[in-house]
Amino acid sequence: MRSYFSRAGVWLLLCVLPLVSCGDSDGPGSASQRPDFQCLAYAVEGLEVSCVNSRGATFIVLRVDLSAALIKVLWKNPAGVPYGSLDRARQQIGGDLLALTNAGIYSENYTPEGLHVEGGLTLSPLNLNGGEGNFYLRPNGVFYVADDGAGILEAEKFNSPGGRAGVREATQSGPLLVVGGELHPDLKPDSKSLYVRNGIGVKSPGEVYVVISEGEVNLYDFAAVFKEQLHCRDALYLDGCVSQTYLPERGVYLPARRQCNKELVGMLGVLKRRR
Repeated sequence: MRSYFSRAGVWLLLCVLPLVSCGDSDGPGSASQRPDFQCLAYAVEGLEVSCVNSRGATFIVLRVDLSAALIKVLWKNPAGVPYGSLDRARQQIGGDLLALTNAGIYSENYTPEGLHVEGGLTLSPLNLNGGEGNFYLRPNGVFYVADDGAGILEAEKFNSPGGRAGVREATQSGPLLVVGGELHPDLKPDSKSLYVRNGIGVKSPGEVYVVISEGEVNLYDFAAVFKEQLHCRDALYLDGCVSQTYLPERGVYLPARRQCNKELVGMLGVLKRRR
């Protein structure tokens, strides 16, 4: 099997230009990709950064080895003030930060739409309500990190009797992109809803993949990356339009500008594991 992860020392030029589109596309539903985009691959302290190509689009892939790095869910700083942006969060977190991206979908009042567990504390409860939009497309789910490693579960199963023991970090979003190794049945290959999108997948309790599209893609093509390229058994959509990833090792934001310039709420940070 071909490896998609180049080790440190394989250097390529990374060109990052701003994206200018916003909202649903009226185009033919094909993915957008800048012809001059080239990917920089590197590895550092439990994080491997690479790119994969799928269905005419490019995706930046962050592979996290939880034996060497931590995944933290973030919303507010130690003083209780929301970070609000990747820039403010990365300045306050400091040198332990390996990567930073937005977490799950949030509500109009700038609180998490569903479950948000941070450092073992539940700051927003599990949301099993019905509603409109991607968050409520069933099955939706929860990404979590617990005593026995990382996982993704349907929201209803996460709430089953007994629940998950020792959950330290969790974010709820929707829909699930991959469920038990299969694509979500309601995702449409011909969807014309195109956004820069990010999501998270779990291959094993110690191996997590965070992915952001280089350009605008639909949900079906985005989900296919987790199933066909990364072979994740489960994957969860995080968000679109506001999606962005920061890589401190290179000092770059991907994309350079978000499609929707709104205040962020939950974030996912990859941090060094102190020994």
